[in-house]
This record gives sequence, C-alpha cells and structure tokens, in this order.
Amino acid sequence: MLELFTIMKSMQNSLENESIENFESHKNDPNYVEASLHRIPNSWIILSLLIGIGTAYLAYSCNYNETPATRLIVSLFAFFFSGIYLIYYFIIYILLNKKCNGKDIADLIKQIMKK
Repeated sequence: MLELFTIMKSMQNSLENESIENFESHKNDPNYVEASLHRIPNSWIILSLLIGIGTAYLAYSCNYNETPATRLIVSLFAFFFSGIYLIYYFIIYILLNKKCNGKDIADLIKQIMKK
C-alpha cells in the first residue's frame, strides 16, 4: 500500500516539475492534475489492495496468540507497509525457520487447499 502512495506522490511531483511553462498554464485547471493522476492503472490499485489485505491477514493469523491490541497494530503495519513486512516474514519465518505464535503460511495454504 505504501508503494502505491509513493508512486502517486512521485507522479504528482513529476507533473509539477514537468515543465514550468506547461504547469503554470494548467496550474489552476483541476481536471489536468486529476487526469494526470489517473495514469495509474486500476489493476495496480487492486493488486496493491489485495497484497495489503493478504499481508495483514498473514500477520493477523501469525500473531494469533498475542493480545488483540498487538494483533491490530501488527496487522495495520503489515497492511500499510506490506513490502517491508513480507521481506521480514520471509527472513524470519522462512529462512530462519522460526515458528509463528499462531498459524503460519504453510497452515494457511493447507487450509485453503482443503476447501
């Protein structure tokens, strides 16, 4: 999700820095800026949301035995910083073979496959 926000902000900054003359002529035109921000494909937005939701669910189920406040904070972090959390999860739980406090990704995949 953070990646999506970063892309949108960088596109807005690039529009402003595109050319001063071009920007000055369209600066007061709200349709110009709005149309330029719609350059991001809808599929990227949907994919970003799906990855964020999946990562939050993974964090929520991995911290099953924690207090509800801890689960909420970790899940929110995982949703907004999904790339960072997935790298963390890969290193800690896959490479170093540490066990989750709840269900890990192998259990989640097995559960989905049974359905």
